Amino acid sequence: MPKADLVINNGNVLTLDDRQPHAEAVAACKGKIIAVGDTSTIEELIGSETKIIDAEGKTVLPGFHDGHLHFIGYGLTLQMVQLSGVNSIEEIKRRVNKAAMGTAAGEWIIGTGWDHNLFEEGRYLNRQDLDEACPSHPVLLTRICGHLQAVNTKALGKADIGSKTPDPPGGKIDREADGYPSGILRETATRKVMEAVPPPTSEKLQKALKLAVSKAHSCGLTSVTTDDIRSDRVGTIDDNMRLYHNMWESGDPPVRVTLELRDLVIEDILQKGLRTGQGSDRVKVGNLKVFQDGALGARTAFLRNPYEGETEDRGIPIHEQEALNERIAKGHKAGLQVAVHAIGDAAIDSCLDAFEKAAEEAPRSDTRHRIIHYCIVDESILKRTKKMGIVADIQPTFVPLNGQWVERLLGEKMAKMTYPWKTILEYGIPCAGSSDCPITPIEPLLGIWAAVTRHRYYSNDSDVFLPEEKLSVVEALKLYTKDAAYADFDEDKKGTLSPGKYADMVMLEEDPCQIDPDRIKDLEVAMTLIDGRVVYEKI
Repeated sequence: MPKADLVINNGNVLTLDDRQPHAEAVAACKGKIIAVGDTSTIEELIGSETKIIDAEGKTVLPGFHDGHLHFIGYGLTLQMVQLSGVNSIEEIKRRVNKAAMGTAAGEWIIGTGWDHNLFEEGRYLNRQDLDEACPSHPVLLTRICGHLQAVNTKALGKADIGSKTPDPPGGKIDREADGYPSGILRETATRKVMEAVPPPTSEKLQKALKLAVSKAHSCGLTSVTTDDIRSDRVGTIDDNMRLYHNMWESGDPPVRVTLELRDLVIEDILQKGLRTGQGSDRVKVGNLKVFQDGALGARTAFLRNPYEGETEDRGIPIHEQEALNERIAKGHKAGLQVAVHAIGDAAIDSCLDAFEKAAEEAPRSDTRHRIIHYCIVDESILKRTKKMGIVADIQPTFVPLNGQWVERLLGEKMAKMTYPWKTILEYGIPCAGSSDCPITPIEPLLGIWAAVTRHRYYSNDSDVFLPEEKLSVVEALKLYTKDAAYADFDEDKKGTLSPGKYADMVMLEEDPCQIDPDRIKDLEVAMTLIDGRVVYEKI
């Protein structure tokens, strides 16, 4: 065996490999792990050129992997007006007005993160609110879920949306009594406004990526599966790939990237002959991403039964069944893994129907098709999902995001079918842990904390949503390591600290398995390594 170029010793190594769960040291050579064991055994691999890191008893884990997020979009939101946690429309207006004072007249004011459930006024924003705050600029404020926007009159004009503009398929324009748009746009109705906003410059995209990478490193992320093309307008597939390749070539390793490719560019994907897994260990093609509904908090998730207190409102299906069948079949037949955004039980039903039809027409083995979010499920859904080998991309932080309102939105009976992570795992359905950042914070430890505690709020309290659905700490850690790697067909390359896998690691100040679960979200990352190189170290 060659001498190691990196050794981490004197550590509490949690490999997450069931064959050897615990160790004291890890050795790596040329970016891959060559040995895991006790300190004395690993010391035999130390040579004159070996870099030695004394963990001093800290906990070493496989690098965290976020199974679904919007990575460049996150970097862009860091450059926008921040509205997360704002509890009144008046405060929204104040922040928008402040941003306008530093922006040239006519330029767009873009904000993100608001949640009407928090507003003292007990209602949505409207165009009059934003006109009062900012009459000289078009304003676009995206709700925290990303599926609903509030715009002012100037923005409606820029997008050519007026009284006679029809609701697009899969979307809705909220209207005032006279039929004029109120300023609230849902689902596909947001596209015309997005098209009116100038796309980010190359410089702004590069800055966004650098900001996102810096944050990822500081919270232990070494891999991401990212949907950048939908709303972040990075250009073509080639442009998207080039951004990430350039980042790798510019110096220290950023993060390993698996790209989700939107069905909006399906013809380009097919023409290029792209297939899941193509690329390198740095940047590769992932799944074909399709949308079938919206978000729970925006009441656009598609349900079998109406929302609580409603007689007809079941949310918004993005596609009719035949159109969804066609999209999924195209990707399936082309050899792509297909991932569909589906939150409501009716949306998940339609996905399963489409996956079944595609499999009947073109049988394939081990497709690992994915349902992203997979929030409201029952026994029939669970059994069908397991039978088809579908992966569930789950976001534990949706519990503190929506857990406060879930009974109010769905009623008590349906609420008990929502976010049942323990039940999903007990059915043997593979799950990848993720943040959907910037919808929820990017920190994996926050998701692990949410999976273990199921607190309805980010504060540590006793208000727990469906406590029987809590995960063990090890189950939660695996969501963001081993299980996320499986979802990307990378279980032989990463996800555990095992010989032959990438030397991607995170070192924590304490062992998450040994502390009060409420403290997991506050654990500090001491070090992050990619390819055996230190990319972050706590000062």
